[in-house]
Amino acid sequence: MAGADYLASATQLVLDAPVHVLVVNFAYAIVAVAVLAEVVWLATTRTERVVREAATAFAMFLGAFVVSLVVMALFWALANAFGSVGPESLQRLWAANSFVAFIAAFVVWDACGWCYHAIGHFTGVGWASHQAHHSGSHYNLTLGLRQTWTPFHFLVAFPIIGVLGFDPSTILMVATVSNMWQVLLHTSVRVPEPAFLRALVMMPSTHSVHHGKAEKGKNLGPVFTLWDRLAGTWCD
Repeated sequence: MAGADYLASATQLVLDAPVHVLVVNFAYAIVAVAVLAEVVWLATTRTERVVREAATAFAMFLGAFVVSLVVMALFWALANAFGSVGPESLQRLWAANSFVAFIAAFVVWDACGWCYHAIGHFTGVGWASHQAHHSGSHYNLTLGLRQTWTPFHFLVAFPIIGVLGFDPSTILMVATVSNMWQVLLHTSVRVPEPAFLRALVMMPSTHSVHHGKAEKGKNLGPVFTLWDRLAGTWCD
């Protein structure tokens, strides 16, 4: 195939792909580049142990990724099943206002994420699942790859999302954007943190508090700080 024909075919393939697939792939690309760049930087400025820990983190992520495929399949089934019993008015509202649907779904997903994280820290079963994320010895982007292989207590949120009438594709985009932000929070690079933004959403400095030995039950919100402020688990 000529170069021009190949480029045209590839472009058409991208244009024909569902938006949520493009969002997922773009997010994974950003995260992968960021993690690799920080690992290289840390390896050249510190010790070779960074490389060993990064290799462990990538192995943990591969296993978690396989598990996530099962979780997403269960999510799709539960969301569709419970969506049939939810208010049709909500479904029509989200269908007619995709941007409003995304924002509403993001808020709901983030609240569920706080609950999931709280279970992970304040119950024995939850901590058995979540402790893998806290197994790294240094605060850097590879911590974002240290994910549990048993995240199944989050399944309780899926019927709620289904009843609220959100389209599963919207939730997939919301989860992808949220997860990307959460991984990038673990950077060891100092980044600007405007005060107004820091008050509303988690930033690397505030999430690093969560990974401190004395504050593991603090700053549990995936993105927004609101849930921690309401629950009394916020620590600036």
